[in-house]
Amino acid sequence: MLFYHRKYIKNIPTFDEVLEYNKKVTIQLPLYNEQYVAERLIDSVCKIDYPKDLMEIQVLDDSTDITTDIVKNIVNKKKLEGFDITQIRRENRKGYKAGALKEGLQKATGELIAIFDADFVPSTDFLKKTLGYFINPKIGMVQSRWEHLNEDYSILTKIQALAFKRTFCNGTANQK
Repeated sequence: MLFYHRKYIKNIPTFDEVLEYNKKVTIQLPLYNEQYVAERLIDSVCKIDYPKDLMEIQVLDDSTDITTDIVKNIVNKKKLEGFDITQIRRENRKGYKAGALKEGLQKATGELIAIFDADFVPSTDFLKKTLGYFINPKIGMVQSRWEHLNEDYSILTKIQALAFKRTFCNGTANQK
């Protein structure tokens, strides 16, 4: 792994910190029975530092439990706050998460797509840190590193967190 890190470190794109953020981004949040984390996820996405008029949030809700009602209430609240957010429900779960993402993509209006799993909490500067990579026309996708919310829970979670930090390190292992 260290070999590949050193071999490809030169390929990490650089970009000017002062960028004009004018691309519409569709953020997809696929959910299935995530009653305990749905609100946290939607709240964290709505805290992303990016113009509201350039963000479309799709909550792709395939839930069969109380999550559906929780999401409906949160989505309505966020709409009142000025967010372009919708709860997308399907008749069946064909294709499971991939099927939900596909259906959402057919309705998406953004030029770029960001996908956050239910247990992910994006930082407020997530889009500003990642969109700059797309200045390079050879870049078609960016995968970012993520961290554990429960890193200090046990020795196992500490080891897993350390492994992820080293795997996705791009020369700034302690950067969050």
